[in-house]
Amino acid sequence: MTCGHLRTRDRRGFTLSELLVVVGVIGILAAAGVPYFIVYWQNSTLQAGAQELQTVVNRGRQLAISDNCNVTVTQSSNTAQISLGANCPTPSYCASLPCNWLGPGSDPNGNIQLANSVQVTAGTVAFNYLGAGATTGSFTVTHPPTGNTQTVTVSSSGRVTIP
Repeated sequence: MTCGHLRTRDRRGFTLSELLVVVGVIGILAAAGVPYFIVYWQNSTLQAGAQELQTVVNRGRQLAISDNCNVTVTQSSNTAQISLGANCPTPSYCASLPCNWLGPGSDPNGNIQLANSVQVTAGTVAFNYLGAGATTGSFTVTHPPTGNTQTVTVSSSGRVTIP
């Protein structure tokens, strides 16, 4: 009776060889998937940087429409500035116009830092009081480790796109 009880206890669980096979299969799957994950991560970083710049430029367009004035968005390296035109209502933080917009995401000097480690070509676009692109242009967003690029374009209608 005791021998039968011990035999059933011995059959529970997994053997060492079964566990090693499972660990080996998981290791092979992980090794095969890591290169794809790295490429996905790099592409996602580039896409996020382009979308962040698109959001900043669209914020400038929204300010032009909501304040019924001319607004300029200037991009240099990984810093953007939104400048309120001379025909804008003067905010309390401006001594005189034109001045840099201070709002969510900007530092006390009006600089908006792009969070992703991307580089952006320098350039300027302007929006009139209707939100149309008074000065159109495009910005090239580059992911430095890979050299991959995406373009953020501002059309004459004011539409900001990532083709």
